[in-house]
Amino acid sequence: MALSLSGTTGIVTGNIAALQVTTATIADANITAAKLNGAQSGSAPIYGARAWVNYNGSNNSIRASGNVTSVTDNGTGLFRVNFNVAMSDQEYNLTCSGMRPNFVDPGIVGNAGSSPIQTTYTDIACHTDGGSKEDFPIVCVTITR
Repeated sequence: MALSLSGTTGIVTGNIAALQVTTATIADANITAAKLNGAQSGSAPIYGARAWVNYNGSNNSIRASGNVTSVTDNGTGLFRVNFNVAMSDQEYNLTCSGMRPNFVDPGIVGNAGSSPIQTTYTDIACHTDGGSKEDFPIVCVTITR
């Protein structure tokens, strides 16, 4: 179907097939917070998650994820989150959260610190406030850059 113009306001978008508009055809400067979903405000840059995962550390199963191929069990409370597409460098932000068995308290989840941050994976440690490593039934990890 041909495109039509609506006076001087431009193209009537109802006439564009959904698959004809791709992100490659949209200039970066035209992608704004308001155009993403309209809920954001202000002029600060928008940074999306480069990888994320919600998994069960008790049985090492992934519930849902993006850009994560697997989670490796490296021992009690120790996990490796493996990225599908590597990060561009080691300067990314790692955010973790989790819940202990029986939901007693949130516990502590963070970088395992056993190795430097890598571009293809990140190591995670889950432990109690007292420092004991523990497999949490809910572990969430997000990588932003």
